[in-house]
Order: sequence, then structure tokens, then C-alpha cells
Amino acid sequence: MANLISLTPKQAAHNCINSGISVDVVLIDLTDEGVEIAKAIVRITEGQWEPVTSAEEMLQQTSEAANRFAKELTQAEKVLRQADEEFATLQKQHDAQLQVSFTAGYPGKIESNQKYPLLVYVHLSSLLDEIRKLLNKRFAPMGLPLASSTSQATTAIQRGQLLTIQPNIQHIFVNPPRQEIVWTEDYHKLEFLMHYAGSESSGSALRASRDRG
Repeated sequence: MANLISLTPKQAAHNCINSGISVDVVLIDLTDEGVEIAKAIVRITEGQWEPVTSAEEMLQQTSEAANRFAKELTQAEKVLRQADEEFATLQKQHDAQLQVSFTAGYPGKIESNQKYPLLVYVHLSSLLDEIRKLLNKRFAPMGLPLASSTSQATTAIQRGQLLTIQPNIQHIFVNPPRQEIVWTEDYHKLEFLMHYAGSESSGSALRASRDRG
């Protein structure tokens, strides 16, 4: 308390403006010194000052100051609500952009004793259309019908996280059996070779795991 009492009016005014507080002055000391101090305070704090010479004027000025404060408080609360709403909207958009999906592209029909490409993309879910275009561009020159499957990560994946991608397709041999990447880009492409390794082909799945260390 001693430190506060020892502050000059100008020092106190600077503390107020640094805290975002506007100060209005109702001046009953109409001496030259009092007026200069009032002017200095409102100049620093961007407030306003009014002289009073009677109890009625004091009541009127304090009432007007209270009304101004109430209006400013209402406006400030409105601005804060709008800021909260905008932040919530941006947060939802940000979260949607960071959702991760796994998309595999492979021939829709394969022959025995033939090797085929299997492409796996780890990508932002919002880029699915772009990934499909990349797959079509890769498979079209081969004259192979494109099949694809997409699954969304069921848990959050953070940038810099180690991911292990292991395709698991019934009756299909995949080489290499698994690959690892560190999730750093908006999408990563992994290439495998696959060939038929059974008497019949049915069912497919793409399994991905992440390192939790």
C-alpha cells in the first residue's frame, strides 16, 4: 500500500493506461495546479475531465461517468463474445484441417504371377480429392483400373509423430511388409509392390499404427 500511496498522479495514470484503464476526472479543485493535473491524467489515460462547483454538479457528473462506464462495459462484453465465437469457429476449422486419413490405391483387377503397385497416402483429410487425382494420374498410364479405399485416423496424430504403415490384404503378398514415416508434411506417399499369393482374393484392409514413445 505504501508504494501505491507514494505514486504521483502522473505515475498512477501511466499505470492505469498500461493496464488498459481509461480514467475520467471530476475536478473539485479548480486551482491552476488541479486543472493541470486533471489535464495530464486524462491526456495519458485518454479519459475526460469535468469541473464541478456544487453537490448537484458532482452528482450529475458521477452519474454520467457511471453511465459511460456501463455502456463501455456492455460494448466490451459484446466484443469479447464475438472474439470467443470467432476463436471457436477458427478452432473447429483448424481441427478439421488437421484430421488425418489413410488412402490406398491399387489395381481393381490383378493377374497371377504379376506384380502391381500399391500406393498408400497418409494425408490431411481435407486433401482427399487431391490424393484421388494423384492416384488417377499414376494408374491411368498403366491401363489399370484404379481401386481405392480411405480410412480416417481414429486418434489424433501430431506433426513429428512416427507412423508405421502395414498393408494387410487377404491373399496378397506386399513388399516391403511395412514402412515407417515421420508425419511432417500435409501428405506422404509410400509405395509397395503387391502380387497375388492365394487361391482366391477376398477382402482387404489397411492397418496403420503409430509410435507412442
